[in-house]
Amino acid sequence: MPTRRLFTCLAAAVAAIGLTQTARADFVIDNFAAPSQAYNYAIAKIDANPYVRTDTLANGLTRDLNVNVLSPSPSNNFSASGWIGDVQPGQNTPSGSIFSMDSDNSSTVMSSLNYSGFSGLLSNFSMASAINLAFLNLDSGNNAITTPVTINLITGAGTLSYTGYAADSNTPFTFSANIGDFIGSGDLSNVTGLDVIVNGSTGSRQAADFVMDDISVSTVPAPPAVVLGLMAMPVVGLYRRLRRSEAAV
Repeated sequence: MPTRRLFTCLAAAVAAIGLTQTARADFVIDNFAAPSQAYNYAIAKIDANPYVRTDTLANGLTRDLNVNVLSPSPSNNFSASGWIGDVQPGQNTPSGSIFSMDSDNSSTVMSSLNYSGFSGLLSNFSMASAINLAFLNLDSGNNAITTPVTINLITGAGTLSYTGYAADSNTPFTFSANIGDFIGSGDLSNVTGLDVIVNGSTGSRQAADFVMDDISVSTVPAPPAVVLGLMAMPVVGLYRRLRRSEAAV
């Protein structure tokens, strides 16, 4: 009976550990909380083309933002506008921490978010499974239902690149680029930079709009079989000792 009760408790503990180890964890690269007072850019009504700014994020990374009107040239006063940072309620846009891009019907606009300053644990993507872009909405614009997305992982041994297409949605969704779909050569344990390009110059859409609210990295969970195997070793030893004790009684 004591042995049976012991194994019931151990089985529950092993099950709990197994469940914990299978959970996926996301590391947020950018939640767009910087700048704390959001900036409303407008090309070319207020800001020059391209609109460029640099911000330091809470995790120590540096973000370089570039919003570029590809056509018409020169851009008109309504070619591109949007927000970057923590938007307060009542500002005629989704409140909260966002990056948005709004193109007029005659303009083709691309945005580029470039991250640098990766070091230590932040630079190790060897357990990464995907790069995730969380959108509140996306409209590909005139005569299109998808928008091209390019992601570059710059490493100490080369660059890994991905290009995919995010589908239109008027509700929140997450676009994920699986690490296994990146091409090129590089060292994922030594990432030095990350580029996220939406509506890039190749295949760009006219009148594309979107609101993004974070960029994150999914990591691969520890394999449950390994955890269970490690748990089994002390359990077997304890079982044998208990059996010997019961036999001696």
